[in-house]
Amino acid sequence: MVTKRKNIGQVISHLVLGILVFLVSASLISEFIKLLLDNGVLKCDPVYAFTIAASLYSFVQIIAFSAWFRYKETVRTGYIWLNKVSLRNWFKLPSLCCFLLFLSGLLTNLINFLAKYFTIFANALQDYSDLLLQQLQPLNPMTLLAIVVMVPIAEEFLFRAFVVGELKQITSVTWACFISGLIFSIAHWNLLQSVYTFAAGLALACVYVWTGSIYYSIALHAIFNFCGLVFPHLVLRYPQFEIPYVLVLLTLALVGYFAFGNLYHQYMDKQQKVHLEADNHVEQ
Repeated sequence: MVTKRKNIGQVISHLVLGILVFLVSASLISEFIKLLLDNGVLKCDPVYAFTIAASLYSFVQIIAFSAWFRYKETVRTGYIWLNKVSLRNWFKLPSLCCFLLFLSGLLTNLINFLAKYFTIFANALQDYSDLLLQQLQPLNPMTLLAIVVMVPIAEEFLFRAFVVGELKQITSVTWACFISGLIFSIAHWNLLQSVYTFAAGLALACVYVWTGSIYYSIALHAIFNFCGLVFPHLVLRYPQFEIPYVLVLLTLALVGYFAFGNLYHQYMDKQQKVHLEADNHVEQ
């Protein structure tokens, strides 16, 4: 009992420390960039300044958590999962992404409906609309670097590899995935974003566990961010393709739904083999 309490205490302290690294690095670097912007040292629009800040604090987090993973692997191997993924499963990424986009759109429309009746959802929708307007500024390489590369790596290191890596020491991977998604959603602050990022975070955590590869969840997160960033620009620029775009999205989302199920069954088959091998070893 004492050992279990000690483990729980260590895990909680590690989680608090990791989240503090995320909050402090993001806050300090964002405030520093804002200070440079306000004083005219940095001459660019606020959206571009935000992407610079996001790239910088993501880089700091990647370095910090990479060092942590390296240390943990010397103490106990298997803290972070880096398994190889079959080529067939890599080909599932586009459909998995479309399923996440469809799910996010569905939840966003639900909030849009609730906003007609509840002020809290109306305010969240307005804040989210303002954020979308900022994202609809002309794309540039820095934005793509920040949103599609740096942020997915940093967030997967923190919310999947780190959070799941810690929680699986004291609870089941199911609860670890659920809590990972919950923390991921809270970190986005906006109520509307928190709703669909919880679903996305839970799905990314499940993908990480089922494939046993942080590389796979990073890739899915990167494609999801890329599509969420680029597709609105394409729809606005080529409105005549909106209906074909929706039809393709729905078709691939359906394929993605079955792809998620397939990844789950692959994981369960592997777990069953592990249990059978363990039982055979005990009998011998």
